[in-house]
Amino acid sequence: MTTIDIQGGGRNQHYGRIMHWLAGYVWEKHPDVSLRINVGNDYRDLSAVGDGLAQMGVSTPAAAARLCFDGQATFDRPRPALRSLGVVPHRDALVLGIADESPARSIDDIRERRLPVRISVPVETMLTGHASRHLLALHGITRQELEAGVAAGSIPIRPRPPGRWWPRARPTR
Repeated sequence: MTTIDIQGGGRNQHYGRIMHWLAGYVWEKHPDVSLRINVGNDYRDLSAVGDGLAQMGVSTPAAAARLCFDGQATFDRPRPALRSLGVVPHRDALVLGIADESPARSIDDIRERRLPVRISVPVETMLTGHASRHLLALHGITRQELEAGVAAGSIPIRPRPPGRWWPRARPTR
């Protein structure tokens, strides 16, 4: 029997669901194949596939595969053995939101008018955290400027607390 190791992600439960669906599909078509979904620090992203720990993986956004291949963004080194089998198209937008009561109407408003806002972004080792910091920097808002109160008020950039998936209370309208 052939066994295929699958990179199932780390704390992102969506990767596990996707890989479970994919594993079931592969097993249905090839019942002589056994599939293992691996979750954990070593399997948090496509580097597990590029390093040979897993034979199959999934990531989002689709550009993560190229970044992993080239060793850019959150990937520490190139992984030239990584290959792409395909891309499932979907909307994967980086959304920036602000409360209605804020006078800001754009990112530039925050910088130019030094508006006090609290910014919450994922940790920089996550692609969304990496992309968020680059997007803010493109608008002239860096972590150093935020913490120094240059771009806005005295504002820390904080990742979500460890082990916490959802806010304790959700705002209602």
